Amino acid sequence: MPILSVRLDKEIEDKINLLIKIRKIQDKSAFIRGLLSKSLQEELIEHYCDHVKIGKISLWKAGELLGLSLREMMIEIGKRKITLFDEKALILDLKFANL
Repeated sequence: MPILSVRLDKEIEDKINLLIKIRKIQDKSAFIRGLLSKSLQEELIEHYCDHVKIGKISLWKAGELLGLSLREMMIEIGKRKITLFDEKALILDLKFANL
């Protein structure tokens, strides 16, 4: 496992130490790796949701790249209040449904 050295602001260090104390965590390094992993996943979700929003990638493909099911990806899109249909597409779908 590669080693990464990072300088932390006092405020961030204090928050980490507080969480370690509250949760009675024994392995500080494992805890910080977990925090980093969660943060990276959220950043990737945000990135792919933005790409879905502008039509660069499908919802299904974004989920596949993130390791999420289509349902989980739909939940992520919903959390960000991203609509996948614009008014024009909705009107076309409604016209098609009436035929």
